[in-house]
Amino acid sequence: MKNKLMLAVMTVLFTIGLSPLASYADTVTFSLSNPNQTVVAGGTVTFQATVTADAGNSGTIFLNTDTFNGTNPLNPGDVYVDDTDFFNNFFPLSFNPGDSITDALFTVTLPSTAPVGYDFTGTFQLQGGNDFATFDDFGTVNFSVTVVPASPIPEPSSLMLLGTGLAGVFGVCKRKAFQFGR
Repeated sequence: MKNKLMLAVMTVLFTIGLSPLASYADTVTFSLSNPNQTVVAGGTVTFQATVTADAGNSGTIFLNTDTFNGTNPLNPGDVYVDDTDFFNNFFPLSFNPGDSITDALFTVTLPSTAPVGYDFTGTFQLQGGNDFATFDDFGTVNFSVTVVPASPIPEPSSLMLLGTGLAGVFGVCKRKAFQFGR
């Protein structure tokens, strides 16, 4: 009985001692260079990200997919989040320990009917693991896009336009008068 109790205690201690190693997972960190952006209604903004595989990882990490969502109080179908940049710029979607890349991660296009001051907020998440079939969450970043007024097209001052027109007419008249005076 004493041996069985000692064996059980040793097993528990051994399991507890190894549990930090068993729960250790390779990690990837990522952050957006500018998570809060502005755009005119109907415009598109690109979010740049830096993705880094921890130098202490045990092997290659694969970025297998992403997920994103957002809140659009106007009409959720009007805001378009495009993650094509993730698949184009982070290919082959694998990182060795210590690898890092900074590039476009996704774009957001707002509807042309979005009012000035409108805020679209959302999250973007990377998922993957140590093979192509693992979809652990590596992290989530928050982002927002605020609609700003369009910059007015600068219009020439009416007096400036009139003045240059009169100067042109005066110059033509003076030239003709000079030619006839010879």
